[in-house]
Amino acid sequence: MRDASGRVLIAVLAMVLVLGGCSGSSSKALELYESGRYEEAISEGDRAASGSGTSADRGTLIAGLSALELKRYAEAERRLKPLVYNTNAEIAGRAQAGIGLCQVARDRFSAAAVNLSSAGRRLSGDEGAQAHYFAGECYAVQGRLEAAKLAYEAAQAKAESPELKKRIAGRLSASEYTLQVGAFSSEQNARRTLAAVSRRAASANVGTASIVSLPDVTGRTIHLVQIGRFTTRQEAAAARTRLGTDAVVVARRDPSSPGPGAARPAGTSGDAPARR
Repeated sequence: MRDASGRVLIAVLAMVLVLGGCSGSSSKALELYESGRYEEAISEGDRAASGSGTSADRGTLIAGLSALELKRYAEAERRLKPLVYNTNAEIAGRAQAGIGLCQVARDRFSAAAVNLSSAGRRLSGDEGAQAHYFAGECYAVQGRLEAAKLAYEAAQAKAESPELKKRIAGRLSASEYTLQVGAFSSEQNARRTLAAVSRRAASANVGTASIVSLPDVTGRTIHLVQIGRFTTRQEAAAARTRLGTDAVVVARRDPSSPGPGAARPAGTSGDAPARR
């Protein structure tokens, strides 16, 4: 199953189209999307897109989001990208948020953060708050904690639902940090890395190394190799220096409260995939 928080944003992007007054083929495409008939929704969305005006743009958006649900991320991005320049801010924002989620699913966290932040500025209410929240998650897993904080604050300013406000507040009140040395889709590879860093962590007296497993937005389980628990970022940064290996300082997360994305391995670029 897809991580619930990621699925919520995708649902919001599509369901809110009802309020925009879908009609004709785009309305039928939305009905097919809502019933989980994504292939048919793509076909009907394409039919709507062959027309003109806002209804055509909505058809394209629904087709793109349907491709996202089918985990055909390259196709989804191709369909959604032209809509980013749409004069309708809501359609453009939803398309950009969809692209951001595609990039999260493909471990392209730097690009995802940019698109989700832009979408958050274009969208209002919980829709915009969700986009900013996901941008914060993308920044956080890269160890860019200041950027993450700004994104969470932007989400907080737009959030309306109590549940979303609570989730954002939890991110802003993070009181512990850890060192992350790798992220893996393979638990076996995570265990190899754990074995390699455990002795070094003990020698440097920076805490115990462990594996934290979390689901990402695509439903994969990502295994994070992390070391220690620190009450301040400065303490974590000092431990990173003593450890003498590639690592990033990240906010420590409770496995029962996962985010939409998994952290990439330390020392890779922002658009690098997780190690397998």
